[in-house]
Amino acid sequence: MTLPRYSAFETSVAGALRALGHNVALQVGVAGYRIDLAVRHPEETERFVLGIECDGATYHRASAGSWLGCGRRTGSAIQ
Repeated sequence: MTLPRYSAFETSVAGALRALGHNVALQVGVAGYRIDLAVRHPEETERFVLGIECDGATYHRASAGSWLGCGRRTGSAIQ
């Protein structure tokens, strides 16, 4: 198994959030589904309170038809 690669944008956003005092984890998920950035609860650090997806270059190069129906998850994708 290879370790996930983080984009420069992801690490930059994570750094900015950390500078504000947030505990940030990168590439959090299970079963092949990953959230790029996840912010931990300040007191219950085993819980996440915010998930952030950073759409990468592949997403932006995709045609409209290839992603409009992808059914992106919303809500609580990470626990």
